[in-house]
Amino acid sequence: MDAGGFRRSETSVAQHIRIRTNASEALRRGILGKSTTSQLAELTDADYARGIDAIRAAIDLAASRGEELEVVADLRLYVTTGWVDA
Repeated sequence: MDAGGFRRSETSVAQHIRIRTNASEALRRGILGKSTTSQLAELTDADYARGIDAIRAAIDLAASRGEELEVVADLRLYVTTGWVDA
């Protein structure tokens, strides 16, 4: 930012996203849909399908043990603001 001519800059958390939900429910609600995040959107359809298949298999394995699989996310999205002399 200094090299770009900004006299001051600050970075802070713009959004803090916390999710903890049952994995089966997350699939039903579309929380894990390919278009929900830029990271998933970058996957090929085949890679995305393999990932969803792996999640479904993990759900089934957990259920066979009398457990529930959870989806847990703790994401921080940052913003950097810079000031220039007017």
